[in-house]
Amino acid sequence: MLRRSSSRFAVAVFSAGLIGSPALVTGPADASSGPTAPAVPAAQFRAVPPVPIVVGPTPARPSLVPATPRTGGESLRAFSATSSFVVNYDAGFDANPAAKAAFQYAVDQWSNAIASSVPIVVDATFSALPPGVLGSAGPVNVSANFTGRPIANTWYPIALANALNGNDLDAANPDIDATFSSSYSGFYFGTDGNTAGKLDFASVVLHEIGHGLGFLGAYTVGGGIGDICCGLGAPLAYDRFTSSNGQALDELPTPSAALGNALQSQNVQFSGPQTLAAGFGAAILYAPASWQGGSSYSHLNEFTYNPGNPNSLMTPAIGVNEVIHSPGPLTLGILGDTGWSVSTQPVLSVAPAGIVEGNANTRNLRFNVSLSFPAPYPISVNYQTASKTANSTDYSDRAGTVVLPAGSTTTTVAVGVRGDGTVEPNERFIFRLSGAAGAVLGTASVSGAILNDDASGDPQLSVGSAAIVEGKSGSRKLLVMVSLSKKSASTVTARWATSAATATAGSDYTETSGTVSFAPGYTDRPIAIKVLADSSVEANEYFRITLTLPTGATIRRTVGYGTINNDD
Repeated sequence: MLRRSSSRFAVAVFSAGLIGSPALVTGPADASSGPTAPAVPAAQFRAVPPVPIVVGPTPARPSLVPATPRTGGESLRAFSATSSFVVNYDAGFDANPAAKAAFQYAVDQWSNAIASSVPIVVDATFSALPPGVLGSAGPVNVSANFTGRPIANTWYPIALANALNGNDLDAANPDIDATFSSSYSGFYFGTDGNTAGKLDFASVVLHEIGHGLGFLGAYTVGGGIGDICCGLGAPLAYDRFTSSNGQALDELPTPSAALGNALQSQNVQFSGPQTLAAGFGAAILYAPASWQGGSSYSHLNEFTYNPGNPNSLMTPAIGVNEVIHSPGPLTLGILGDTGWSVSTQPVLSVAPAGIVEGNANTRNLRFNVSLSFPAPYPISVNYQTASKTANSTDYSDRAGTVVLPAGSTTTTVAVGVRGDGTVEPNERFIFRLSGAAGAVLGTASVSGAILNDDASGDPQLSVGSAAIVEGKSGSRKLLVMVSLSKKSASTVTARWATSAATATAGSDYTETSGTVSFAPGYTDRPIAIKVLADSSVEANEYFRITLTLPTGATIRRTVGYGTINNDD
């Protein structure tokens, strides 16, 4: 545990000693800076090298992470963040209006995502670069120990330092320097996502501006030894919330083999409180077993957040036909932890559902689609069913779009289930969400269970589903009912056990197992599972309850679901 918890872009190539792309974290005003953070003079500035980006592999199919919508002149939420960017375009951009417009589009996404009372100044250059290099960007300077810094003896990118201080601490220089390749012929300069076999320029700019704002770390590895780059002598804010296998990186000595091993552990995470509150767990950083300069550590993991994932912007590679027009909740959480005031989007999830099929006609199985918090604009999302063990004779395939009006947090989608008199196992189909606009997807694919009610000779056991509001402290008991299809003349038993799904055992509920027993003549028995309360803003979560090893009966419905509804 960290002690301060109370790109999809072509591989960004760094030389040894250059920094990657991290994010910053908020902590106590004078938190202990750890063994790797010697004292740094107040208001001192240091230059850091920019982060380059190159062409990555083309995804198997085109993907789109849409921009956050705006409603008229209103911001996203009542406490949404806004900032003003001043972009100094060079002659190369002036000569290519389409490139300039795409750059401005990307800047506008960031202006609606972070807050600063001090204008953020960007020098934008469009000129010839070496073959394969798309561009590079980064903070022009970093600053430490200025008034308003969250953590002492820690470097902050100058744009963030200005925002925290409330003044331009380095008025003689721009805040971000960004250069992009005018010699690369494969850019798509539109902003509609229809790249038609080209590489989306706005996505590249959005990624690189993220590095300039502070999505970058100071740690590097050379010859197996981990150290702090660039003569900084102390970590960047991003580094304060990173860990490897549970060990905080800023607690390891520099230089050291221990830090080098940790950075190449394939298990490096960013776990600040705002990142965790985004609803996706700790951010998994790109940390291959062999250090990749410019890609390792300062990006999200390429394989965890693949094309189309809402968090794919800050992964180390971008491919043709991959469009990412939103920073994503994890990136905003990381920047929020480093000190930025950020906007957030609600998380949109769907819960699993089940229904007894009946012997005739059609019944509606309803899937609950919910938001983690209301938004002041409509949210839309596509849905589609797909066969699993059930097929088109068991249910009606559906596809369409559902809209949650402004201020709403829940809606349902009905899927018709056809009744019959056939004795058969319980069957399932898939219900999947995609293409959310104005929200990010949490649990996007679940099962719809069609429960057989046609009796064989033996009584049949079924486990139900139940939901409970988590609460803010302590624990609550969620009661889930297990039932028999008919009375038995002898005792019926079965084993039951919980297992994690989107809920996490130990932090959301207590993993439990036991035996349920029905005395002769009884048909219903409850089982109790302890649900653990917290005050984190998160999506609704669920776990599974599974029946096994029946005696005196067969099992009709094997799996039920316990849903924990967020109330924060």
